[in-house]
Amino acid sequence: MKLRIIPFLIVLLFMVPFAAIFASARAVNINELSSSEGETEKLEDSASEAGDDSTDTMARSSEDVIQPGANVTESKGINQNPNEYWTEELDATLALACDWLSISKQGKLSYLCLGTAGEPAPAQLVTKYISDVSLTEEYENILDLEYAILNTTFCGYNAENILGNNLIKPIKRYAYYEKESLYTIAYALLALDCNQYSLEKDSHNSRDSLTQLLLARQNADGGFSAYPEQNSTPTQTALALVALADYRQDQPACQLAVQNGISYLASMQQEDGTYLDGNKTSSTAVSKVLTALIALDIPLDDERFVKSGETIDEVLLGFTRVDGGFGEARLDDSDVVATENAILALSALKNEKNPYQLMFYLENAGNSFENVTSSADTGVTIQQPVMIGILAGAVVIILLALVVTKKMINRHEEAGETQDGDTEKKRS
Repeated sequence: MKLRIIPFLIVLLFMVPFAAIFASARAVNINELSSSEGETEKLEDSASEAGDDSTDTMARSSEDVIQPGANVTESKGINQNPNEYWTEELDATLALACDWLSISKQGKLSYLCLGTAGEPAPAQLVTKYISDVSLTEEYENILDLEYAILNTTFCGYNAENILGNNLIKPIKRYAYYEKESLYTIAYALLALDCNQYSLEKDSHNSRDSLTQLLLARQNADGGFSAYPEQNSTPTQTALALVALADYRQDQPACQLAVQNGISYLASMQQEDGTYLDGNKTSSTAVSKVLTALIALDIPLDDERFVKSGETIDEVLLGFTRVDGGFGEARLDDSDVVATENAILALSALKNEKNPYQLMFYLENAGNSFENVTSSADTGVTIQQPVMIGILAGAVVIILLALVVTKKMINRHEEAGETQDGDTEKKRS
């Protein structure tokens, strides 16, 4: 009888510390949510008084993950760092575009876009994405790896240690960048620079070698092409200029390339302010040019980029759709790629900085960017993987305790039966 009590004592013994940990963690989350709910009520009250309908665009979940955005001190719908170009219309357009992206099919750079805009992402999706990245040992192409670095960084993780997986290492040793497209080379630089990730001296690639490969894609007209001996395009050129923006001061060749690239972009702008990708009007091209102008500190009212009295940000608004997304052409339905690029461009304009770079760099490799606030109404820091591990550990230990004690009871009963049998034999 006494042995039957042992399983319960063991379970109780192991559950006490886990219960204490869970209770303390839960208390922290409750405090965070209570504070967030209080701030949310204040925002809703102020919005109601102002007659603002923007709070109805999309209900935010209290389990949204806060991402380290470009401006981490602002509140949703309230621009606390205004500049001369930013307007309420642009602010509402950016919020709606992020809402559309959040509920649409996940794109290649969705987490980067939401992060740089200071918007939250659903916690379950972020947790699953980080888990998937941590378990991915190889990528089909190096560009997907570069996207993963940008996404995980803007989810608040240091890409040098995503739960034990170093995403920077493959870029260091990749030996075929000279054969890759301009996009792949440019995004390698953007991925490295988003959090100032380091490259050792013995790495096969360096920032200098990557910039040289990028410069080699510039043509005589000042534009850049995807591959050598191809025609220049505004989209390729604008992306190259964004990647080279931080290298102008130290490398005269980069400065000259940027100047020629700007002249090319000015010459390729259509009379209605748009840009063509192939023979079609492209909002992605417009977004990338706007991003390049911001990254290069070129004012939007620069006469070279004003057409029919409209600045390029005003031209971009012509591609918005009623559902909040952006179409690739003016009559197209909302498109994930077009919306992602529009969010990057509008975030760059709002924060007056390169949208591919964090404002505050992540420091401790392998640690998530905790206690970050952004433009979300509510949110909880990335602690769910830890809680899941704690609970899973508790369940495993309980099951092991039950198995061990069950075996002890069985052995005791077998021993008792043997003794009883021997006793009966002696009596007989």
